[in-house]
Amino acid sequence: FNDHMEVINMMISKLLENLQVWGHNSMVIKETLHLLGIIIHGTSGEGTLSMLLEIDTIKRLMKNHAAVSSSFLNYPANAKNRTMYYLTITQLFLLEEDDAEASGSFETFLEPTITTLVQLKNTANLRTDEARFAIIGVSRDLRGITCATDTKLFHVLFDM
Repeated sequence: FNDHMEVINMMISKLLENLQVWGHNSMVIKETLHLLGIIIHGTSGEGTLSMLLEIDTIKRLMKNHAAVSSSFLNYPANAKNRTMYYLTITQLFLLEEDDAEASGSFETFLEPTITTLVQLKNTANLRTDEARFAIIGVSRDLRGITCATDTKLFHVLFDM
């Protein structure tokens, strides 16, 4: 490895691979999210944060967070892990730009969640297991998103 950026990129790539491959194992998912959170939350200093956002794997995660998570989010055993995933991803997202509200990218970030809410609104019977799982999932996703949202973007979440 030529530099620390390659090492960090490799670590984050492995963690994202865990989310995709080990979705059936909630303990692996929990520990993976914990380590991903430490890498993202544990950074200190603005130079470190901006450096983290330069990593290609992080850029792909920011653009395709729903695709990365689709594997492990489909398992009911991982329902509790959804909050931690969206808390971590939202905090990463909020680091990306000084004014995420003006660029409209926060709304783009929320599109998968909004799509699920619209589908639930149009569901005739919410008493099915599928609808119940979707309601619990989107609630946990929103909890993670709102816990990570600072005062600058909190109103955007509820003005949509």
